[in-house]
Amino acid sequence: MAIRAILVVSGPLQEGVAAALTQFVYNNKGNITDFDQYVDVEAVPRMFFARMEWELDAFLIAKEDIIAALRQELDGRFHLELDLRILDKPLKMAIMVTKQLPCFYGMLAKILSHEWNAEATLVLSNRTDMEVDAKRFDLPFYHLPITPETRVAQGEKALALFDEHNIDVVVLAKYMQIIPPNVLSRWTGRMINIHHSMLPAFVGARPYHQAREYGVKFIGATAHYVTEELDEGPIIMQNVKPITHRQTADELVNMGKSIETETLLRAVELHLQHRIVISGRRSIIFD
Repeated sequence: MAIRAILVVSGPLQEGVAAALTQFVYNNKGNITDFDQYVDVEAVPRMFFARMEWELDAFLIAKEDIIAALRQELDGRFHLELDLRILDKPLKMAIMVTKQLPCFYGMLAKILSHEWNAEATLVLSNRTDMEVDAKRFDLPFYHLPITPETRVAQGEKALALFDEHNIDVVVLAKYMQIIPPNVLSRWTGRMINIHHSMLPAFVGARPYHQAREYGVKFIGATAHYVTEELDEGPIIMQNVKPITHRQTADELVNMGKSIETETLLRAVELHLQHRIVISGRRSIIFD
């Protein structure tokens, strides 16, 4: 497969911006394989977002020089945020877990079947429940037990591990701990979490039991980027399924695990494919 570049951009809408981006690729012998754009007409000023993907086989500019060349080409005419990813190697992923298996195994299935351009590089947990599962796949497992007093110090250890293993993206596969600010400050837009969509209505350890008690008519899940506002980061993907009074609490729990896994996998896939632009509190998804 040809090595590809993916550029996502955002900035105030200006006449000719889309043409300038595509012309840059054309002038340098690139073959555009995908281009998508969106204009937020309600923003003031109106905002432009785009995702452009092209092949680099005959491209005249070395991959490490593309951003500099593009900035020179735009030459102050457009005020854009540029985020370039070269798909020439798998992204290194750290998986953070506590004790639930479905999301973890779902992600490994995608990676081992080569459906994702990623490799599982390490597993980090506040418990030891899943150490045997990580070692089954020859994944380095790191146990960092968390208490309120050790949260920041353990966060520093996690940062050191991410640096040591050159991690590109961190996925919280039902990691049931709050991420400390010292970690979040360095991983904005690169750390993904999953939670049941009944938050904040049903909090605590048994949300599906509460849902049944209150007779809710659907359950769901939300995948989002992690921020200091607990479970309120930019949303990547959501999913829901209708339920009735006939489901038991245990059946709802099992349904919830399936929905959470499906939702998390799609969110991670979108991130790996560089299809997301974070804009304030929300995300723009080029799917």
